[in-house]
Amino acid sequence: LIQLQEKYKDNGVEIVGVAASEDAPTADEARSTLDAWLTEKFPNLNYRIAFDSTGEMDKLWMEPSFSYGVPTSFVVDRDGHIAFIGH
Repeated sequence: LIQLQEKYKDNGVEIVGVAASEDAPTADEARSTLDAWLTEKFPNLNYRIAFDSTGEMDKLWMEPSFSYGVPTSFVVDRDGHIAFIGH
């Protein structure tokens, strides 16, 4: 995803990751753990990571698309339509 963002950023493409399956006693702890992991593993991360501690990502995106594997990719076009769902 880092390479895709770099390659297509001038064409209006924006990569956004969503962390939706983080397991911790609280959302703050999950976010803190995620931030530390991202900093360690991906110091040159060039795209945004959204954080969903509410389960809305699963409810509104994963379940309706029958996507139960992680990671799952959703490509959304400029008009807001899902153009691709896959791994």
